[in-house]
Amino acid sequence: MLVQFGGCEKHCYIEIVDCQNSKVMSKIKKLSAYGFFIIISLSLSGCFNSQSTDSSPYKPHQILTYNQHTKTADLLLVAAATSGYGGFNFDGYSVGEMTVKVPLGWRVNVECKNESLVLTHSCSIIKDEPISPYGSEVVFGATSPHPSTGIGYGVIAKYSFTLKKVGKYRIACLVIGHEADGMWDWFDITKSGLPAVIITRH
Repeated sequence: MLVQFGGCEKHCYIEIVDCQNSKVMSKIKKLSAYGFFIIISLSLSGCFNSQSTDSSPYKPHQILTYNQHTKTADLLLVAAATSGYGGFNFDGYSVGEMTVKVPLGWRVNVECKNESLVLTHSCSIIKDEPISPYGSEVVFGATSPHPSTGIGYGVIAKYSFTLKKVGKYRIACLVIGHEADGMWDWFDITKSGLPAVIITRH
């Protein structure tokens, strides 16, 4: 069973989710002045591990491939790929453990897939600003559909964008509260060179 407490400026809600079939069993709404989002997971009915499988983190060559002649890079972002950080990870990496580097002017094709059985997730490239429950601004239009609500289990969302400005950005899930729970990594646009993935375990 998963109990989710969520909120906005006008109301908050409580969702109770059946982890075995990923259906919302009930939702209770009440007025609240709070503007925050909290997730509490109870290790009942198999909810402690919300992934379909507890696999190993992806390798760099599985995450990023590229064509130097066409200056295109293919980036695979699997949300909740492992149980690490409670499933709040991309390809098995969280809180900046993964850095994706792609040169200026290249085009990036992103495949975003959600492997969580109980939570929705999104894949966005955002400004490197202080982390908050609501995330930061998306850059270059680089996001999966409906980033604040996310995609469900097994859903694949694809999008492409061109790198227009050198700098340091973040890969983040913009479902409310998820980035603050550690679901973010680095995305660097470099002046030159070739695409690469660098893994740094904390």
